[in-house]
Amino acid sequence: MPAHLSRSQPVPAGTDLTADLAASCGQCQRCELAASRQQVVVGRGNPAARLLLIGEAPGAEEDASGQPFVGRAGRLLEQLLAEAGLDSKRDLYIANVIKCRPPGNRKPSRAEIAACLPWLEQQIARQRPALIGLLGATALEALLGLKGGITKLRGQWLEPLAGSFLSTPETHNVAQVPQQQDQPRTTHQIGDLPNHRPNQPANNPEAINRQTIAIQPSNLQPIALMPLLHPSYLLRNPSGLEGSPKWRTLQDLRLLRLRLDELAAGQG
Repeated sequence: MPAHLSRSQPVPAGTDLTADLAASCGQCQRCELAASRQQVVVGRGNPAARLLLIGEAPGAEEDASGQPFVGRAGRLLEQLLAEAGLDSKRDLYIANVIKCRPPGNRKPSRAEIAACLPWLEQQIARQRPALIGLLGATALEALLGLKGGITKLRGQWLEPLAGSFLSTPETHNVAQVPQQQDQPRTTHQIGDLPNHRPNQPANNPEAINRQTIAIQPSNLQPIALMPLLHPSYLLRNPSGLEGSPKWRTLQDLRLLRLRLDELAAGQG
């Protein structure tokens, strides 16, 4: 890992939060995806926003444009954000776990995710978001180590794993689940959630080892994370009727909008 990625440092006020990071990403050769990419896709939106949305990886249109979520899935995401009262240029920043397109839009490997996580670490440390929306199962697994189960976890507020690169000293190894319209309030230990895969040993090249990617806790405010269904899944399930995946995602985005408003009013 390059020295400048080993620990995240505070960014002075007025610093461009993305230009130097994009330039460094553009030179990255940490995995085989560098050989087939057209462009590195770092992010878009407001890099100082309190909300960060994280998807999986760029597709063909993103690889060509250098911007995340600009294809069909991105256009649907923009529509849902607007309906929820969220402006993608002002209220949030959008990035992916993987910055280069996997050939054929395949799912990124664990080794590719592990190689790319330091760039995401840098983005989170610079933006210092209070809220993170995890768009899809890959983002959920990469940041929380939870494999599968996103349809059960979507719309719930989760805390980072204690000791992970998202955690603060006050963070506990618990997923806090608030009252939802269609389920009772419960509290889960992360390790007890379905299909949980704990961190792998550091000597395993296929590991997604969040423990080795450490942001200085003093640089971060407490972060709340919410899993969300990926827009590509919604394209395959286009109904907007009440109770549908698309309808539920819109409600989840409205919860994010509400939490942003609470933070702005000093209530969060």
